[in-house]
Amino acid sequence: MALSYGVCVANKAFLDSKSLNNATRPVIRDFSLTIHPGEFVALTGPSGAGKSTLLNIMAGLDKDFSGAITYGDNTLNTQQNAKVALMFQEHRLMPWLTLQDNVALVINGSRKAKIDGARYWLEEVGLADNAQFFPNQLSGGMLKRAALARAFAYEPDILLLDEPFSSLDIQTASDIKERLLLLWAKQRTSVLLVTHDVDEAVALADRVVVAGRSPMSIKHRMQIPQPRPRPIDNADIQAITQQLRAWLTDEKNQIPPNVQTAG
Repeated sequence: MALSYGVCVANKAFLDSKSLNNATRPVIRDFSLTIHPGEFVALTGPSGAGKSTLLNIMAGLDKDFSGAITYGDNTLNTQQNAKVALMFQEHRLMPWLTLQDNVALVINGSRKAKIDGARYWLEEVGLADNAQFFPNQLSGGMLKRAALARAFAYEPDILLLDEPFSSLDIQTASDIKERLLLLWAKQRTSVLLVTHDVDEAVALADRVVVAGRSPMSIKHRMQIPQPRPRPIDNADIQAITQQLRAWLTDEKNQIPPNVQTAG
């Protein structure tokens, strides 16, 4: 049974490399977000606010923070209670493995089950004919589709997406976003997408969260009830997009706080 996935970060800070007196730079503070089962949430905010740091915390890659990650009623200390997939801006495929073996790597079971599963997911993203190719033989868009196939093949409880379309041209990105929505509709995993593209957030998400400057906290939330696909010339969609852009512009124009001294 799918469960809600929650993140509560009271404080996350890094040492300031420019400081001579052990000053720390707060990155995230008083951030609390719950993603409901099967919900698609988009997180946007100013560059450098701490969004990628948040994803690393949620994926269990960064444990040096004050707060908690929860899955249902359980607090996750080691992420062992929930399966979390993180898709980066880069494809992160193993260069010495074929696409088929890259996807099979995250599938449990016998060798046959792994291969059958990998073939299924590659077919889902239109790469069935490229299963035996190596990453260096494929285009950026194809590599991104392979990374998407691998993420869903893992059958995660939550899928974290760190600006996965930012390096793609408009047409390729549009194609992969459509495939993402189709796969999400089938698997209904919970999704958190980090993006700077408001149009992208509105097109994909059930809910958009706007974060402020570092130290990052949530400033605004917007539910998007309109059914997909969402035409950009729809009056309601335009109003939502304009409001989100206004909020985001306000947050970008905020003056960041001074660095705090530890101790």
